[in-house]
Amino acid sequence: MKFKIYQLPFMLIILAMPIPWASSFPSLGLVTWLPEMVAIFIYLYMFSSGKFNLTFKKSHFIVVLILFVHLVYQIVSGKGVGGGAIISVSLMSVLFFIFFKAGYLNKNYKNIISQINVIYIIHISFILVELILIKQGAADILLGLSNGNYKAGLPEEYALVPQSILKQSQAASMLCFFSASWFYMLYISRKKLNVNYEIKFFIVLISSIVLFIIYPTTTMLIVALIILFFVIYLIPFSRNLFFRLLIPVIALLFFEPVYFMVTYKLNPELYGNALLYQNSFTSPIIVFFELPLAEQLWGLGNLDHVVQAGLKAADFGAGVAVLQIGIILGIVLILILLSMTLQMLRFSYKKYMHNLFCFPWVWLGTVNALFVIGGLLSLVHYTPIIQTGGRTLFSYHIAITMFSLYQLVVYRRSLKSQGHEN
Repeated sequence: MKFKIYQLPFMLIILAMPIPWASSFPSLGLVTWLPEMVAIFIYLYMFSSGKFNLTFKKSHFIVVLILFVHLVYQIVSGKGVGGGAIISVSLMSVLFFIFFKAGYLNKNYKNIISQINVIYIIHISFILVELILIKQGAADILLGLSNGNYKAGLPEEYALVPQSILKQSQAASMLCFFSASWFYMLYISRKKLNVNYEIKFFIVLISSIVLFIIYPTTTMLIVALIILFFVIYLIPFSRNLFFRLLIPVIALLFFEPVYFMVTYKLNPELYGNALLYQNSFTSPIIVFFELPLAEQLWGLGNLDHVVQAGLKAADFGAGVAVLQIGIILGIVLILILLSMTLQMLRFSYKKYMHNLFCFPWVWLGTVNALFVIGGLLSLVHYTPIIQTGGRTLFSYHIAITMFSLYQLVVYRRSLKSQGHEN
């Protein structure tokens, strides 16, 4: 079978899946960055072959300049380069977009849909296998596969919970929610997308919902509520009158247990470690305001220097990331992602974007934009979305959003050139 460049991001995600487990073995530590190395090597090879052309806008130069200053400052100051995972997501998102663009995917949106189907089927299947092993008292198998680093043995007040391919319970909850969202959105738009909704998709949808309900995490529950609001009330092609009326009723019925789940760790009377939990969140903020201005702007570098600066806990994931990379690069990257996602969501409101050519890209870009928003929101607490394995998937969703936006912008320009756009 002939290799097609647009398949490379999908192949790299499959390659990244076993890495969180393999990297548990000291001798395999270097595989952590294997997807990035492969992507860069292939890009450089194809660029040297004349198959890729570099085109820069002024805004691109500004971002590259900020990144360059950030790297130079941290290297010269001897602090080591911090935020390697964030830089990886930035780089891989761009490379994935280039690979998509080079693959001439104008009419092949179904290939991307099929790839995402496979990705989340694998993730949910793995979680189900974990669950079976845990319930059968065979968690030792998982411990062996992870060199004893499987974190199923949580404190006594918790039961053993699946950790997912990404090897974190928070990641398992996130993957279940993303999977449920994907297969639900695919179901309601299957006719307009002209895709066959197979029975296995329905099974994965139900499994994802059940797993998320059984093993929720506080942060992902909040993220799910925010994304659910987008899906039910804001996204035009997913709004449903029945659900718009049903959701407020469910919210009233289950307000008390949901409110308890979200807030109980903040109440010292309900949770003994509440003050410790709150201090874990505020620690990065306190450390940031105690830093010199240069380190606030350009970061502390690697995690060792962040700890030396006084960080006592890392529960505020985004705060720790800002300590590493600095406020300038952090704000720039967040603004880029927010601008991209908001622009994508705006396209879903344009009537002329719902024709036969545009709707698949509107749908694909909007759903992946929601995943990007969900990933960003999850950084308020934990960071599996930018850690080993997770960052490749996050980059993939960002790149699909970018590529969908690119397809729609090109189409809009063609309309303007023909004088057809209202």
